[in-house]
Amino acid sequence: MYRRKGSGTAPRAGARKKNLGKYKSLLEKYCAERLQQENLEFAYEGKEYILQESFHYNGVYYKMTKGSKDLIKKSNSHVLPIKYTPDFVGINYNFVIETKGFIHEQHTFQLRWKMYLDYLCKSGEPLPALFLPKNKQQVDETINIILDLIADGQIETIGDVRHSHHKSGRGNHSSVRKPSQRKGRAFNDEGTDSGQDF
Repeated sequence: MYRRKGSGTAPRAGARKKNLGKYKSLLEKYCAERLQQENLEFAYEGKEYILQESFHYNGVYYKMTKGSKDLIKKSNSHVLPIKYTPDFVGINYNFVIETKGFIHEQHTFQLRWKMYLDYLCKSGEPLPALFLPKNKQQVDETINIILDLIADGQIETIGDVRHSHHKSGRGNHSSVRKPSQRKGRAFNDEGTDSGQDF
């Protein structure tokens, strides 16, 4: 059978993962590269927040599961905590960037994000500048806003991110010194809007 040769074949999953390195998506990798270009020091998935502690439910409890047609008994069971780990946390400046492309309306991220906002408001600590870009263009806008906030002294300066709930193998720091001047680079838009307001 004749097979056309060319570069139109989609790369294998393993090849895509290798190109991404430690990042989970092209948007995450792009954001990391832009932060590095502007000398903004960050930790990647370096801080985990416990939004709700684990607990025991001592009542009668049956639930559906993916692998069974029948309800599974979960009475007197241990309920796991709800956690959230931001993509990028500033080390010298108090900012958090969570890169999200398409978000399904039933995805748990929307609930966890609102719980995270509530956690921050009740923590008594200085509130970080939060950014939730969905594509490269918005990542560029995010970087520019951060640089403007730094130049105007409107963003908190912090010494370091304290990894109170640090994950093994995570928290890779970008080794840079101080923010550079804005470069004004433009990139093509990519990504799909979820249409959700959170």
